[in-house]
Amino acid sequence: MKTNLSILTLAALIGAFWAPMSAATSITASNSCPGGAGCDGAGDAYGFNFTISDTNATTFSASLLNTAPGTSGALIDAFAFNMLNTGTNPDSVPQLGTNFTIQNISPADWTITFASGGVQFDYVGSENPGPPDDRLAAGEALTFDFVFTQAYVDSLTANNLTVFDLFLDSPQDTGGGFGGGTDIGQVAVSFQALTTPEGSDLLAANWEGPTPPTPPGPGPGPIPEPGILSLMAAGLLGMGAKARRKNAS
Repeated sequence: MKTNLSILTLAALIGAFWAPMSAATSITASNSCPGGAGCDGAGDAYGFNFTISDTNATTFSASLLNTAPGTSGALIDAFAFNMLNTGTNPDSVPQLGTNFTIQNISPADWTITFASGGVQFDYVGSENPGPPDDRLAAGEALTFDFVFTQAYVDSLTANNLTVFDLFLDSPQDTGGGFGGGTDIGQVAVSFQALTTPEGSDLLAANWEGPTPPTPPGPGPGPIPEPGILSLMAAGLLGMGAKARRKNAS
């Protein structure tokens, strides 16, 4: 029995070499009421958590979560954010322009576009009016991807910048033209269906981070050489043979 346990232990050690490690780094902007900055909805509980994580060198996944408790009727119907306008400094980074796209929006009823019509923020995301009603209720999230060209990412790297800097170093704005209010931040989120006389509120926040990758467990060791794998396999076979001889006797 001890031999069998040893075999299982050795097998587990081999498997540990391939234990997956979370490679995502992320930044987060969040605010909530009551207690947060700019709360207008007295008696209401509502908030958001906006996270951007690196999926790979050119793709960054975003998630906007309605953090209101399940008893709250608060709905997120729109949000806005800024990005650093590269290309205006004396460096070799080109303008952001068409060097990125926003893809894989879910729910698909949402749109994210360059702001217009007096909105002070650079980009606005909103749920299209009419059925289906895909405003974000408590616990629901909007997800999408920022996809940058490899050449643009390379130009950022050459100038000691990262994609996260496009958000972390972006300007702050107020809700002028977008939900109103005087809250200021790099991100703003609009809430509806509140119990206040206005029935709505705008919360703003700034990005924080980046948060470094966190392994799910003990960090994996270096990938073993083929010779080491052969020795491990031979050890397992030898221990198994020994156990069979012992059982036969």
